[in-house]
Amino acid sequence: MPVARTPPGGPAALAWANQSGARDFVLLGLAHVPRLRALLATLSLALFLLALLGNALIALLPGLDPALRAPMYFFLRQLALVELCFSLDVAPRLLLTLLRPGRGVSPAACALQLLLVLSCVTSECFLLTAMAWDRFVAICRPLHYGALVSLRRCRLLAAACWLAGVPVALVFTIWLFSFPFCGPRGIRHFFCDIAPLLSLVCADTRVFEANVLAATVLVMFIPFCLIATSYARILLVVLRMPSASGRLKALSTCASHLIVVILFYGTTGVIHLRPKASYSPESKQVVSLSYTLVTPMLNPLIYSLRNKEVKAALGRVCCQRRGRRKKAVVLGRRPGVSVLGFALSVPNAAAALSLPFCAGRPAVDHFFCELPAVLRTACADTTANHRLISGLGVPILLVPLTFILASYASILATVGKMPSARSRLKALSTCSSHLAVVGLFYGTVSAMYLRPRASSALPARQHKLVAVFYLVVTPVLNPLIYSLRNREVHAAARYALARLRGVRAAGR
Repeated sequence: MPVARTPPGGPAALAWANQSGARDFVLLGLAHVPRLRALLATLSLALFLLALLGNALIALLPGLDPALRAPMYFFLRQLALVELCFSLDVAPRLLLTLLRPGRGVSPAACALQLLLVLSCVTSECFLLTAMAWDRFVAICRPLHYGALVSLRRCRLLAAACWLAGVPVALVFTIWLFSFPFCGPRGIRHFFCDIAPLLSLVCADTRVFEANVLAATVLVMFIPFCLIATSYARILLVVLRMPSASGRLKALSTCASHLIVVILFYGTTGVIHLRPKASYSPESKQVVSLSYTLVTPMLNPLIYSLRNKEVKAALGRVCCQRRGRRKKAVVLGRRPGVSVLGFALSVPNAAAALSLPFCAGRPAVDHFFCELPAVLRTACADTTANHRLISGLGVPILLVPLTFILASYASILATVGKMPSARSRLKALSTCSSHLAVVGLFYGTVSAMYLRPRASSALPARQHKLVAVFYLVVTPVLNPLIYSLRNREVHAAARYALARLRGVRAAGR
């Protein structure tokens, strides 16, 4: 017979669980340290942004530098993409739980998060195994490396690693959410995981737990045994090498991967091998923090700091200033910048969409769904949302502005040392168009998003006027500024018009 259970964690946790809807779950993660919630939110946001930046850089670098086209870096790129997906799945919900404790999570959203978590963990296990196989072939079968580790085989292995996590995650997510949940649905965790959800089930879950253990052995232990076997064979081959420099070089190519394997298996094994073990939920939350935030942040640092080729490629991409190579780097960065911009916008969008919006409130008083205007229609305290906007406004707006100002300070220092006034004027004229665009853009956007609480107090008419300026006026002025002040653009425009006239004349 089902017995109603109350969520542990104190009166506040019970109150939050009771305030949610009858079917909604409530994430009670880190509710036992309410005084540290602001500090934890700040640290989590910093780790999340570092993980995003680091993994995005590792994912983009092989495409920007031809020297990183080896199979090893292909698998490293896949690992960085898995870490990106994992961070985007867990970190925004963690920030929302810390900033707005007691918010309800629908069963569908909880199931989707669990599905993505299990899928990413499974894919990472298999990817680490594929990377160990790559190192094994490179060191133990160097003459057959090109034939065995071909690009086609690497792509097939990567696709298998990505797809293998989906059926495993799908089966256990559907099975777990088919059980009845009773009592106040307070989950003692900061994301939806198997162990805390099992504590809310009002049914016999022994068969489910046995299958989870069997799947964990298949997904985690067998890949771990293959990795250990690969490194045992590698160690035997390395010990037979005649020179100490050869042994050191061979081991250095494996050190980064070995550190990542230890970090990953040392934390996930504690959580997933014994889902209903006697460890306290608080200790499990600390372990989960390490593999959901710390490990994705450390992986890019481990691979970049311990790998000379990655550091050299990063230097070439950042410092290249010659001819076609410079153009290729600049064009190659555009998709990465777009992906990073999308990733940084996810926390704000997720936090805003989780707010309750009352039916009696007026419509959004704006000509598009702008964040401060949407927050004004919410039927809840939006202080945490405004803090999140301001917090993300620093890396999105102030950090690039700082780099721009530092660049122009260096430019002014260099221009001041030029001997002739003509060369100084020519150098400054190449920067004036960009400086005018920077002033127009930052002067309007910063007023809206760096102080969202202050900007929300302004009348809606002023909000719309500022938005029209940076959405309509600035994009219209940018081409005029760059074309009217640039002789090369003038010459290219005249050449294009002349060619167009020539094509028309030939057609007649």
